[in-house]
Amino acid sequence: MLFSARQSNYLAVSEGPPNPAWANVVSLFKFDNNLTDSKGNITLTTNGQTAVSSTQSKFGGYSLFVGDQQTNANYAAISGTTSGLLSGTGDFTVEMWV
Repeated sequence: MLFSARQSNYLAVSEGPPNPAWANVVSLFKFDNNLTDSKGNITLTTNGQTAVSSTQSKFGGYSLFVGDQQTNANYAAISGTTSGLLSGTGDFTVEMWV
């Protein structure tokens, strides 16, 4: 999951310099066998059957599994420095594989 506050159609995919959009990325979760935010701003707390899994992935060998039972108990909650998420009135992008 990649959150970006950049106000254009360009979105960072790679982490860190020399990517010019990296300074505008608010949060980047790669789920590389952990719940670490590469930018250090957001903390994810898992509930129910939600966990990092190597069973299926698009990149890097891991992904976030959010339970296979239809229940409201399976979710990941965001906490931490969330002021950069969805702030302001400009364009923003939320990207993920589902």
